[in-house]
Amino acid sequence: MVHALIRGVLTLLTVIGSDAYAGTVEQAYVTADPQMQVKKGAIQGCGYRLMSIPMSAVPGQGDVVMLDASFNVYSNALSLLKAGVVRMKSKNGAVGQTINMPLEGFWLKVPDKKPTSPLNDKYVTAETPGYMLAGTDITYVMALFDAVWNAKPITVGVRVRGEPIDRIYVGVPQLSAEDRAQGQQCVDHLVDQMQTETDKEQKPAR
Repeated sequence: MVHALIRGVLTLLTVIGSDAYAGTVEQAYVTADPQMQVKKGAIQGCGYRLMSIPMSAVPGQGDVVMLDASFNVYSNALSLLKAGVVRMKSKNGAVGQTINMPLEGFWLKVPDKKPTSPLNDKYVTAETPGYMLAGTDITYVMALFDAVWNAKPITVGVRVRGEPIDRIYVGVPQLSAEDRAQGQQCVDHLVDQMQTETDKEQKPAR
């Protein structure tokens, strides 16, 4: 796992030489929680929410900045990314007020792949204050699923409004066997539904 993390960081460093992805890479604790959208008993979307906190953070000692990102694929083949940055302020050794920091852009990356890019180079303001949404190519999202399921490092980069460089965290997503299986089953069911709908559309009318 450590070797995989190092390889991921080295791969990232070959990509972030330009100003667009300039920043300091911090190793992070990353949790992955499955997401599922269901309507009338049918699965409409699957994904994971990734929450990353730097390993250097000490609870109760100084502010902690968490990167909150998610990726989802939907039954209409839409692939969506969402991200935000939350500053958790500490007071008297305990976590106090949380502040959502406004974003200008974000990206996610897995080893040996390019960073995600928004469709039409466009980010959209999310319903959560400070967060942003972006459509992306489905190949990016499937690579993220693979990274979560196979314990590969995922890099999350964000550009906070007013900051000159990206904040970049990298870590191997941690999740239970149950959460891994739930995500895999969700995607399997979603693919089956999409194939069924495609077959119906291609079936000639009598």
